[in-house]
Amino acid sequence: MPILLAENAVKGTNLTPVINQYMGEMDARFGWLAKQVREKIVDDEFLGGSLVTNAYDYPLQTEKLEGFMKWLAAQEDEGILEIIRYEGRATVVHTGWQDIYVKRGYSKGIVWAEKKMDELGIAPPETDVAIGAVLGGPVHADALGMMYLRNFTELKGITAAMDQKISRVLADGMMQGKNPRAIATDLAGRNGVIKKLGLQRARTLARTETARAFDEASLNRYVDYKVEEVDWIYGGGPCPSNVCPDGAAGSPYKIEDARGLIPAHPNCTCAWGPVV
Repeated sequence: MPILLAENAVKGTNLTPVINQYMGEMDARFGWLAKQVREKIVDDEFLGGSLVTNAYDYPLQTEKLEGFMKWLAAQEDEGILEIIRYEGRATVVHTGWQDIYVKRGYSKGIVWAEKKMDELGIAPPETDVAIGAVLGGPVHADALGMMYLRNFTELKGITAAMDQKISRVLADGMMQGKNPRAIATDLAGRNGVIKKLGLQRARTLARTETARAFDEASLNRYVDYKVEEVDWIYGGGPCPSNVCPDGAAGSPYKIEDARGLIPAHPNCTCAWGPVV
């Protein structure tokens, strides 16, 4: 079938500001962590004023490395993940600071679905108050809960991968006798591990997961109105390997087959439209 072009699907529903706010929050949090790491290594001289190592220093250096990684995990719990650990209890909770962006993205998806169905005479657009009621429905509430968990788990995975890299870079720097300032730059500089690996992946998470919430919301809203098939509406932006135009050309899709197909890449601006 002919490829349908969205009227800039994502931007047309003001999803871009939500994505930018989410990415901005990631910028601030990882920037804060980079500052803490630099201060710990350089200002607090956590690794010592100069790192002159030899084969007999390994036990001491191992203790320093283990101590730093333990400290780093605590900083991530506080500033990135916002995990709260209650002393003397096994219970660990997190504030769910990401949830607000997921919910905003999901709400935008409902608005999009209502708009497309209204164009076809299927359903009238909902008011802001009515959208709040929709979000409280069992299907939508369950979907949001799963997305909240997914976003937190993905961010936790990013910090774990970042920590593994930080541990390697730190250990190598200590064994090579690098100056603490050089190590701090390798970890927390503009091209250091925190920003190059951690922040870069976190910004991708913000883009893709906000878009994913949008797309799942639109599919769930179509199901509410007994829509069984959808068209992949190509957003028209840059697309690796032509996956979006090819996906759009394969329309229509059954709702159950459509789930998880978009966003097809981190900058995907495609959306789902109802088929009647």
